[in-house]
Parts: sequence; structure tokens; C-alpha cells
Amino acid sequence: MIADRPIRTLHILTSMNRRGAETFAIQLVDRLSRDTFLPSIWTVKPSDLKARYLVPENTVVLSQGSSVDEPSTLRRLRHLVTVLWAWQPHLVQCHGGNALKIGIMAKPFWRSCAYVYTKIGSVHPWLDPPHKRLIYTQFMERVDAIVAVGEQIRQEVETVIGPKRPRLLTINTGRDVTPFTQVTPDVTEQKRRELDLDPSDLCLMTVGNLSWEKDPEFLLHVLKDLLPEHPRAKLVYVGEGPLEAELRRQAAWEGVADHVRFAGLRSDVPHLLSAADVFLLPSATEGLPGVLIEAGMAGVPAVSFQVGSVDDVLKDGKTGFVVPAGNRQEFIRRTAHLLRDAGLRGQMGHEALTLCRRDFDIRLSVQRHEALFIELVEAVRQRSPAKGAFKAGQFGL
Repeated sequence: MIADRPIRTLHILTSMNRRGAETFAIQLVDRLSRDTFLPSIWTVKPSDLKARYLVPENTVVLSQGSSVDEPSTLRRLRHLVTVLWAWQPHLVQCHGGNALKIGIMAKPFWRSCAYVYTKIGSVHPWLDPPHKRLIYTQFMERVDAIVAVGEQIRQEVETVIGPKRPRLLTINTGRDVTPFTQVTPDVTEQKRRELDLDPSDLCLMTVGNLSWEKDPEFLLHVLKDLLPEHPRAKLVYVGEGPLEAELRRQAAWEGVADHVRFAGLRSDVPHLLSAADVFLLPSATEGLPGVLIEAGMAGVPAVSFQVGSVDDVLKDGKTGFVVPAGNRQEFIRRTAHLLRDAGLRGQMGHEALTLCRRDFDIRLSVQRHEALFIELVEAVRQRSPAKGAFKAGQFGL
């Protein structure tokens, strides 16, 4: 406890869209101990009433409301500064690069707290031009701690960025195990019917935004190559995105449309994953993919390119296959291997379930974040006592 009050935290997210990083961030914030913490969320992008958003259950949301015109950076900054002055947080956590930029721009207006940056994606040199990398390096030097969501991400930050001032550590992404333990054979059968899958069909599933960095188009080539040997194979896309219309056109052009399902954006992913035989992740860039944790918790073996911290969660040859980035023929070969061998799928799926439910339970991540937050806030308190009084009534608390 700080000054006999809960520790007020402000968590900056790009948005509350149903995407992996946002899902983890909101689950994390919602599970912080309310005996110790009073958390709030502010998003860089205002809510759009037409979009489907994640809804925190236990956390105050201080973001801007929906707007026809997306506010300028200056307007967003002014709103964030207003929130900082009113909420007076002891700690600000910036989830991702967009959140880091605006959080650090606002820091001169509220210095009486600790700042934490959660690095959610890879820092491979080809991702950013040098001048942008330099700017991000300066932003990172102004936080108190950098939390990498996977060990490979931490190593990349250390090697490529080499931060000098902030503490650098790994706290793995996590997921709630409970929905996966509630799946029954009846649920699995129901989901397969919803996806128009026959009992003899082999279901290849991917979950994520249908956008360039996830490379969903490649999976159509995977499917086409596999169909001669596995005519009962079906490919299920779970998610939405700008490439969906083009994927539908291409599936028709390649003559595989009857073997492709578009499930859309779903809130029942833990149940839906139980319908899959193999999970595929062909992304060009990742952090520590929450969808691989979810597939593992569902007992589904996976094939993925080696990007980001994929091999923190997917163990090559044990819970699936990790393929060198860009080696498309090997990706197809490994997928075919799993489709060919039901016993191997079962063995790897069991290993994945055991690993992910044991090591990536979100409660472990919450505990480590809580310990870090308390340590950082206490350090700030010793440097300079907190200013001002918290006006709880301002936000209807």
C-alpha cells in the first residue's frame, strides 16, 4: 500500500479491439488485486460504436468516447494529460509502441509516478527505419522498466536497443485457463457442426487479424498443396481484417472455396479451438503469440514460423513444429506430417496442453506484474512523495 491508499494505475492501450495484445492487457488489468490496486484504462484510439470491443469487467475506462473524426495527436495528448491530472496514478503502463509514444509525450505533465513499457512485438531491424528506431530508443530510456512478453523479445531489445536506464525483464503473456477446462466433447461436436465440418474432416485453424503481418494468404497455398493427399482438409479463419474480401476471391480462384471457412470475430475462441486438429500461425512478425498459448491450452498441436518469441511457447518436435522464418515448403511439409499422423497429433496436443496450462496461466503473469508495480511505486515514493489528492468522485468511483 502507498500512503494507506490503493495503488492507482493507468494502463494505456492502442485500443480495446479483440486482438491478442489487447486481450492479454485487459485480462491482466482486470485481475490485479483490488486490495492493493485501483486500475484504469485509457486508449489511444477512441471507441467506434460500429466495432466490437473487449469489455473490462472490473476496471475503470477513462478513454475518449466515439468520434466521427479520429482525434489528432495533439487532442489525444491533451485528453491524456487531463486524465493524468484527475486520476493521479502512481504507475502508468504503456502496452505497445503507440501507447509508449503518447505516454512519454505526456510524462512531463505527470512525473510523480513510475512508467512501464510492455514490449509486445519483435524489434528485428527490418521492422523500423533507423530514424524511427532512434526515436523509440529515446522513449524507452524514459521509462522505469521495460517488460518483454517473451524471452526472445527481451534478448532482441537488449541487443538491438541496449537500454541503459530502465530495468529490462521478461514477464510472459498469459491466458485464463478456465474456459479451456470447461470444454466437453459435446461442445467440440457443436462447434464442428457450426463450422460445417464432418466428423472425418481434418480442421486446420488460424486465429488472428486478417492483415498482411499475419500472412493469411499463404495458408490458401498450404491448403491447396495438402488437398491431393488430404481431400478432407478444411481451413478455418477465425478473425476479421482488411484482407478478408481478397482471401475469399482467391479461395474461389484457386478452386478451394468449398474447403475454406470464415468464422469471423469470435468471443468463444477457447471452445472453437477444440474443433481444430492442427493450428497454423504463418505470421511475418509476432511477440509471444497469445493464440499459440490458447491453442496449447486447447490441446491442439501447432505449426508456426520462428518469429518473435514463438519458441517460448511452441516447443519444436514436442508440442508442434517451429519452422525457420520464410521456409514455406518446410511449413507445408510439417503440416502434412501432422495431418498424416493422428497419434502424433494426440501426443503433441497433450504435451501442449500440459505446458501451456502450467506455464502460461495468466495468474502467474499477474503475480509478477503486481510485484514489479509495487517495487517501482515504492522506489518513486522514496524519491519524491506523491503530489495532490485523489478526487475519487471525479470518475464516479
